[in-house]
Amino acid sequence: MNDLRSANLNGKTVALRCDLNVPTDSLGNVADDTRLLAALPTLEYIAAAGAKVLLFAHFKRPKGSTDPTMSLQRLGPVLSAHLGRRVEFATDCIGAPVIDALSRIHVGEVVLAENVRFHPGELENDPTFAQALAAPADVYVNDAFGAAHRSHASVVGLANLLPAYPGFLLRSEVETLTSRLEDPKRPLVAVIGGAKISTKLGVVCALLDKVDTLLVGGGMANTFLASQGHNMQQSLVEAQMVTQACAIMNLAKSKGVHIALPTDGVMG
Repeated sequence: MNDLRSANLNGKTVALRCDLNVPTDSLGNVADDTRLLAALPTLEYIAAAGAKVLLFAHFKRPKGSTDPTMSLQRLGPVLSAHLGRRVEFATDCIGAPVIDALSRIHVGEVVLAENVRFHPGELENDPTFAQALAAPADVYVNDAFGAAHRSHASVVGLANLLPAYPGFLLRSEVETLTSRLEDPKRPLVAVIGGAKISTKLGVVCALLDKVDTLLVGGGMANTFLASQGHNMQQSLVEAQMVTQACAIMNLAKSKGVHIALPTDGVMG
């Protein structure tokens, strides 16, 4: 893994992919800035190293079309206040809006590009879109651990086009997970949640070879419960994954792994 501290960033434009998909309240204000705060060390380091920062991120799931309610513009002032540096907003993530915004900032300042998921090429890892993202930049840094499993243009495509480095958050997450999984203290317990089993199937199966107990929560627990014969009423269940969930439970049992599911709840 390349070390960001070894990179010469002075005078460069650095394309930085972060996970800024923060929760918002009913008025669209940031309700929890944890992910913003987690991005600051890498952002601050790049800016202090004499570079311009071109910040790419996504917000919610616009599915390849522009949706003003999912614009990243609202995050600019919050990010600037945390950084103590100017943050210029670009109304797109490629082309003239980005070039113009970069021309308006100085070294050590930031351009926050519009939601990369407004373009279908992001989700498709389209090579042409990835080249457009990379065009203004000299170096790529990925600090978006929460999106690192996605084969998207701003995650995979950019890394293949520019000298690439992990940010401090991504590096820390990988090193921590590696140490916990390769040389763990027993018993090893993992917690997994989210809405769907289908998007985490690989992770679940991989964990069964590592852990002693797997705690399953969130919406995906409903599908596991349904596989055990519980009537989940109108609760979120992936009907097409019920058989797979049952197979996972049986596989875990054969490996001596305990999958712990919620034992009570209120059914809507």
